[in-house]
Amino acid sequence: MRNTLALDHRVTLFLPLALVATSAAVGSLCFAADVHASVTSIVAHGVTFSRTDTIPVFVDANVENSIVVKGQFMDLATGVESSDPSFSVRTGRRIHGSNSSIYILVGAASAPDQDGATIHVKFLVGEETFRIKAFKTRVNKIGFGIHFVAGGRPTCRVGDTISVTAQGDGATNLIMGTAGTMLDVANDRYQYLDKIATTVGSASRFVLRCTAVGSFTVDRTWFKDSRVRGRAADAMVRGAGTLAVTVVARDER
Repeated sequence: MRNTLALDHRVTLFLPLALVATSAAVGSLCFAADVHASVTSIVAHGVTFSRTDTIPVFVDANVENSIVVKGQFMDLATGVESSDPSFSVRTGRRIHGSNSSIYILVGAASAPDQDGATIHVKFLVGEETFRIKAFKTRVNKIGFGIHFVAGGRPTCRVGDTISVTAQGDGATNLIMGTAGTMLDVANDRYQYLDKIATTVGSASRFVLRCTAVGSFTVDRTWFKDSRVRGRAADAMVRGAGTLAVTVVARDER
């Protein structure tokens, strides 16, 4: 009788647990079927875009573009794909909550300038998509003077002007960027005057007036891509070219 009661007791305990497990599984399936992910906004290069905007991405063999896709159930994405093999894509960090998000890392090392692709964010049921576009703008060399002397450490007297030329892929699209403009105000050693025509291939030339004794270094962070709107334009410019300029008093040689 004790064994029978014990058996009956175990059966009495186990059956509800099995039913609970089955109910939970069914509930999970129903929840999965009801999930509908939707993109509310996309953040890239410090700029917030709408889901219908085309997201600019820079071409760089060593650095991926970090794109944050925000919206309902975005943290439940099962994967990500690109319609163009020139772009590599992978998922990164996920942020959970009522307005969840997922980081998508886009590599564009082999993407031609102005190449575009559709990014597919996959879910158990359905997908969300957005568009990206590559901008290949590089500052490989920065020189000075009419005949473009690359690198070095040129000297400029207070009150004189110096022409600075940035050369590289797509460099004709360069204009003075946020950093270059801000330094113009914060660093009183120079004043940006104008962008002028140049005979150097794939380059842009800028004229600066030297205003105070000291030094300053020109690099890619000074410039932005004129084809991109807003702060994202600064992020499109890559490359390692630099030029250090020393400003001396007028009576120095």
